[in-house]
Amino acid sequence: MGKVKSKKQVLANLMSKDTMRAVWQRFVMMFGMDYRSLAAYRFTMGCCVMGDIVERMGDLYTIYTENGLFPRHLIVTKYSSNYFVPIHLANTSWWAQLCFFLIHFFFAFNMAIGNRTKLYSFLTWAMTVSLQAYVGLVGHGGDVYFRILLFFTIFLPTAECFSVDKWTFANNSSTMARDEEQSPLVEVTTVDEAKSESDARANGAPKVRESYAESLNKHRFISFATILVLLQMSCMYVASYFHKYGEEWKNGEATFYAISLDYFQTPFARMLLPWRTTLKLMTLAVAKWEFIGAFCWYMPFYTDYLRILGAVGFMALHAGFVSCLRLGLFFWVCFCAQTINLSPVFWEYTFGFFERRLMKGARPLRVFYNTSSPLSQYTTLIMKTFFILPTCAIYAPMDKIQEEPAMAMSMSTINTTPFGSDDEQSKRRRIGDDWFVTIDGNGIRRKNLAALNHLASKSPLLFAFAWLFSKVPEVVCSVAGKIVNLIHIKTQESQACTRRPSVYIRRRHHRRPSHRIFSVYNNTVCLIMCYLVLGFNLNIFHHTIPGWGFKWTQLAFLLRFDQGWNMFSPAPPKVHWWHAIHGVLDDGTRVELFKDNAFHDLLTNINYKVDFEKPVPFDTTYGNHRWFKFWENGYNQFGSEGLRLETGRYICRQFNSVNFGDKMLHSFTVYFVHEFMNLDGTVTAPQHQSLWNHICYEKK
Repeated sequence: MGKVKSKKQVLANLMSKDTMRAVWQRFVMMFGMDYRSLAAYRFTMGCCVMGDIVERMGDLYTIYTENGLFPRHLIVTKYSSNYFVPIHLANTSWWAQLCFFLIHFFFAFNMAIGNRTKLYSFLTWAMTVSLQAYVGLVGHGGDVYFRILLFFTIFLPTAECFSVDKWTFANNSSTMARDEEQSPLVEVTTVDEAKSESDARANGAPKVRESYAESLNKHRFISFATILVLLQMSCMYVASYFHKYGEEWKNGEATFYAISLDYFQTPFARMLLPWRTTLKLMTLAVAKWEFIGAFCWYMPFYTDYLRILGAVGFMALHAGFVSCLRLGLFFWVCFCAQTINLSPVFWEYTFGFFERRLMKGARPLRVFYNTSSPLSQYTTLIMKTFFILPTCAIYAPMDKIQEEPAMAMSMSTINTTPFGSDDEQSKRRRIGDDWFVTIDGNGIRRKNLAALNHLASKSPLLFAFAWLFSKVPEVVCSVAGKIVNLIHIKTQESQACTRRPSVYIRRRHHRRPSHRIFSVYNNTVCLIMCYLVLGFNLNIFHHTIPGWGFKWTQLAFLLRFDQGWNMFSPAPPKVHWWHAIHGVLDDGTRVELFKDNAFHDLLTNINYKVDFEKPVPFDTTYGNHRWFKFWENGYNQFGSEGLRLETGRYICRQFNSVNFGDKMLHSFTVYFVHEFMNLDGTVTAPQHQSLWNHICYEKK
C-alpha cells in the first residue's frame, strides 16, 4: 500500500500547478525572446535595408533603369518571376526608380525607429521582395535570408521596447519604486508582482531561483513567431552543414580554396594562406559549429547562457567569414540577426554595467519638460525611448518642480504654479519659458542645452558626444542656445494656436495592448509558416513531411520563402576566372574596356593596355558583390545572349557618348579567362574563350 501511495503522490506532484508552472517557465526560456532583443533585431534589420538601398543607389542608372543593362523587355521576357510581379516594373525611368528607392528607404527608416511598426514592416518587406525580384541576377543567399527575416518582423512584437509606437512620458515602474522615498515628483502606482507560493514544492527548487526565472521571463515573449525564427535560423545553418559533403570539407582544405578565390579574398586572407594547419582547424570548426551551435538556442539547461553563447558564437563565425571573404550584405544580415537571440541575462548585465558606470551610485536624474513646447516634449520622448536607461532618469512636467525638496535656489523664468487641467496649463503657460531642466543628485539645476547635455552624459550611446559638447567654446554654445530657444518659442506658439491635443496629452500613459484576435491570427499564420519552412528545407534533401505537395512549394515561391543554403557546397570552387573586353576604335586603336576599372568608368577611363592578365586590384575592378553576381549568375551562364546583347549596347552608348570621330568605339569582344587552383597553391596556365562579339555601328 505504501508503494501505491508513493506512486500516486509522485504522479500528483508531477501534475501539480507548481510543476506545470515550472515546465512552462522552462519552455518560455527555451523558445521565447526578450522584448529588448526583438527591438534590437527590428532596428538592425531596418538599418540593413537602408544600407542595402544606399549601396544599390550607386548603380541606379546602370542596373535599375531602362537605359542600363536591364531594360523592361529583357526582365519581362527572360528574368521575370511567375509568382511575383515587382512593383519596380511600373516605371523603369531614372526618376521613377529613384522615387521607389526613396520610398523604400522611408519605409525602412520608420520600421527601424518603430513608428507604426506593423504597417512599415510589411511595406519594407514588400518593397524588398520587389527590389530583389526586379533584378534577381544580382542577388545571392544573403538576399534570401534577408527577405525571410524581414517577413518575421511583421508577426513579432518588435515595437514593445525602444520604439515610437510605445514611447510615453510615464516613468518606468521599477525606477519609481526604487526611488519613491527620495522623490515626491510622481505618484507611484505599481502592482505587487509577488505571487503566493505553495509551501510544498513538487520539484524542490528553491524559491529564489524560481522567482528569478519568472522575473526574467517577464521580459520574454513566446509565440509560434519566435519558434518560427528559431526554426528558420536552425534550418539555414544545419542545411548548410549537410550540404558540405565534399571531400574538401572532410580533409580540412575547404577554407584554403575559399579564401584563395580572387574576388572574395581579403588582405587578411592572403596572410593566412601559408598557415595550412590553422586553415584545416578553421574548416572543421566552421562545419561543426554550424551544426552544434544551432542547438544552443533552445537547450533546456543553462538556457540563457547557452542562448548567448549561440548568438555570440555565430556572430564570431560571420565576423571570421568577413575578415577573410568579401560577402557584402550577407555578413551584415547574418550578424545582426543574432541580436534576436540575446537573452534577458545579457540585457540585465549590460544595463547594470552602464548604470553603475554612468550613475556611480547616485540617484536617478530628475528631468523636467515643458508641456507647452513640442520641442521639449519630443526631445524628452526621444531621449527617454532611445538613449537613456530606464533606471537613470525620472521624468515629470515642469509643474512638478516645486515638489522637489532639493530646489532651494530660485527658479527664474519658470512658472511653477499648478492650475487647471493639462490643456489649460499648456495654453496659459508663458511663451519663452525654459524648455528643459534637469536636477542631479546634489540638487544642482541645469536648464535648456546644458540640461540636455547633462542628460546625454548619462546615456551609454551619447556620453561621448556630451563630453565633446562640453569642450565647445562658450560663444558657440551661446549662439546654439539662442537658435534652439527660438525654435522652442516657435513650437510653443504653434501648439498654442492648434486645436490638436499636445504630444504630452497623447503620450502621457502607456498605450493599450492589441486585441487578442490579432494574437490568434499571428500564431495561426506562423504555425503554417513553420510547416512551410521545415517542409521546403526537407524537400531540398528529397525528404518530405506528411501533407507536403506541389501547392506548398508554390506557396513558398509566392511568399518568397524559397531557399537553399549550399554556400561553398559541396566544395568551394577551384576555378578562378575573370573577364577581358578588347575593343577596337574607329581608327583601329585597340583598347581594354574592363580592367583598371574601365567598365565602371566608361565615360572617362580609357585603357590602352590590351592583354589577358588578371585585373589588379581584382575586387575594385569587379565592383561590389552585386556586380560580381551579375557576371557570375548572369553574363557567364549559358543562354544569356539577351543580357550580353544589352550589355554590349550599354557599353557602346556610354563610350560613344563622350568619344567622337576616330575615337568612337566600333566593336569589341568579351573574353572569359580562367585558371585552375591546385592544392599546393599553384595555378594552371590561364585559358580564355570568347563569350560575345559586338559591333556598335556599321562603318560607311
